[in-house]
Amino acid sequence: MVQYIKLDDIRPNPVQIRKRFTKRFAKTLRGSLKEHGLVVPLSVIKKNNYYEIETGEQRWRELKALGVEKLEVGQEVIIKADDSTALLRTFLENRVRKEFHPVEEALGLLRLLKQKYGDHSANDFIRRI
Repeated sequence: MVQYIKLDDIRPNPVQIRKRFTKRFAKTLRGSLKEHGLVVPLSVIKKNNYYEIETGEQRWRELKALGVEKLEVGQEVIIKADDSTALLRTFLENRVRKEFHPVEEALGLLRLLKQKYGDHSANDFIRRI
C-alpha cells in the first residue's frame, strides 16, 4: 500500500539558516519539477502532528506553487534528529552545495556555535576572529 504525506502537513524549519531564495533559481527549479518531477527527495523530521523540513525547503515551496498536494512517502526521507543535529545537517547540505550567501553562512556558524557552546563561548569566538 502506497502512503502519502500532504504538502500542507509539511512545514518549513523555523530556524532555517538559508533565508534567500532567488526568483531566477525558483523559476528554473519549478520548470525542472514540472518536467521531471521530484528528483532529489526532501528530508523531513516527524514532529507531533506535522513534518518539519530538514532539507529541501525550496523544492517544497515550488511543489506547492505547482499545485502538488501530496508526496509518496518513498519520495522523502523521514529522519530522526534533535534540533541541534538537524541544524548541523541543514548547514552542511547548503554549504556543500555552495548556496549560502556569505552572511547566511556566518550566521549559521554562529547559531551552531551558540547551540553547541552557549552564548559565552560564541561571544569569545567572535572576539577572537
